[in-house]
Amino acid sequence: MSEKVLNSRLRIVTEMVSNYTGNEPLSAFLKKQFQKNKKYGSKDRTAISDLMYNFYRMAKFGINLPIDVRLTLGMYLFQNDQTQWNEVIYEKTGINNFSQNFSDRLSAVEEKFNLNKDDLFPFLTFFSGNIDKSKFFANLDKKPHVWIRLRKNLLQIQSSLENEGFILNQFQGLPNAFYVKNPKGLEKTNMYLKGQFEIQDLASQMCSEQIEINPAAAIWDACAGSGGKSLYLLDRDPELRVTCTDIRSSIIQNLETRMARSGYHDIYTKVLDLTGTEAQNLWPVKWRYILADVPCSGSGTWSRTPEQMYYFKPEQLNVFKKLQQEILKNLTLQLEKNGSIFYLTCSMFKTENEEVTDWAVKELGFSKKKEMLFEGYNFGSDTMYFCHLQKS
Repeated sequence: MSEKVLNSRLRIVTEMVSNYTGNEPLSAFLKKQFQKNKKYGSKDRTAISDLMYNFYRMAKFGINLPIDVRLTLGMYLFQNDQTQWNEVIYEKTGINNFSQNFSDRLSAVEEKFNLNKDDLFPFLTFFSGNIDKSKFFANLDKKPHVWIRLRKNLLQIQSSLENEGFILNQFQGLPNAFYVKNPKGLEKTNMYLKGQFEIQDLASQMCSEQIEINPAAAIWDACAGSGGKSLYLLDRDPELRVTCTDIRSSIIQNLETRMARSGYHDIYTKVLDLTGTEAQNLWPVKWRYILADVPCSGSGTWSRTPEQMYYFKPEQLNVFKKLQQEILKNLTLQLEKNGSIFYLTCSMFKTENEEVTDWAVKELGFSKKKEMLFEGYNFGSDTMYFCHLQKS
């Protein structure tokens, strides 16, 4: 690849960064850009996407440097195959240490520009659980995998996918969990369209596995999203009686399509807002089990959506915390004595995790039966928090 082409791409992306405000997902923004500029071939689109995503993975690291320099540093730090960029990197930054080790490259940038690596991830002081910061930083250059869950006839589905050219790697902790090294085209396979496997992140699968409920019980998935966790539970026990609600009607429609594709046609769904006084008397009977994957910062998924990390403001944490507490308070009113709420977030922050569940213990009369932070950065997946709260 010529230096002229690389510099041309830098100029294109510099302009794109200037026009992107974070009001929509970066993937949606890029899709619109490529639709407007048909001249970009597949290699151009891939390179432009890499430049953009790696730029936002920088968070506030070197925030005062020129955009083209930060774009170049993003490629230097996070692009696994960056050999073609070496001359441009040296020209833009003066760095000539092209170590394969991420920590070495990070140290080179810190030294050259007098920066602090802590700026690579905001709000480190808010970290949840016992997150090992050294391991966390050592894995920052690793992009998360695409994970799937094989539903039935595991060996047959695995063999069929591999025959179609997909490279699967099994996770030892869950026999049905695999990451796909080359996931392009997964959603177009007949096996996916027939519901033989689900695309579900490992953290979501691991947290779903922690949910302990009686056979054939009724459970309310209160913030269901696209229904991945409910589907996991149904596959584990098809006799479960599942109710799924969400505040977004479009998401409920997606959930219904997903459930039908997987062979579940009698799932009760409803659009519900779980905030305010209208959410305090929703059902004629109380629930024994409620699943609450509540709205949050999403910080555990920021390796997939780094633009959210870039634009996130610390004051938003308390906004989410108050929302989570309000939802938990309203859900408690729907819970029978000794009932359970399974509280989940895709957050790495104690403000949204332990602080909320500690509050639920103190103010709402719960006890903690199980608590876990799945540190996805060790496995190439998202990070999620799980807490089984039981009402006294």
